[in-house]
Amino acid sequence: MIIVWGSRHYGRVDSAPGVFHIATQFGHIYYIPLIPERSLLKLDATNDMAIKLPLNWKSVFVAWGRAFLIVIALFALIAGVLMTTEIKPDVMGILIAFGIASCGIAAVVASYFVPGVGRATETRAMKLAQAHLNEIGMIRVGVALKKITPEEGERMIKSILEAKASGGQASVTQHEWTRPHVGV
Repeated sequence: MIIVWGSRHYGRVDSAPGVFHIATQFGHIYYIPLIPERSLLKLDATNDMAIKLPLNWKSVFVAWGRAFLIVIALFALIAGVLMTTEIKPDVMGILIAFGIASCGIAAVVASYFVPGVGRATETRAMKLAQAHLNEIGMIRVGVALKKITPEEGERMIKSILEAKASGGQASVTQHEWTRPHVGV
């Protein structure tokens, strides 16, 4: 018997689209998150850059909740399919089983878009950005929240990079947008 186990990121919450999101690394068995290990503020623009955070319990509970809903949906789906194979299928039971499966899947998908859960509220996004990102990161959050136009954001980033280059920090790039001494 093959046992699938390892470590993965689950519980994506407080997402500022195109900028960052919080996720928690879990020990898993068969891709079901079991033991939370650490939470990270993952930067979307780099895919491999993340900032260590204290364990984020919202992310942990959202990961466990999503996993629970998916397991319930799978069991309901299997029960519904098995009920269709009976000689006299229970139509109401089949509808209830498929209804539970559909609601579970819909709840998981919706959880990625609900403000305050999947999506960061404006206040939460700014609070996270101020705590962990530099000026360029703050500008990216402003663009994501539609407080700054993309053109204005690019102009602001360009002026920051030019100012840093003229101050002797020519190695600074558009992708370096976390505060110094922070990272995984």
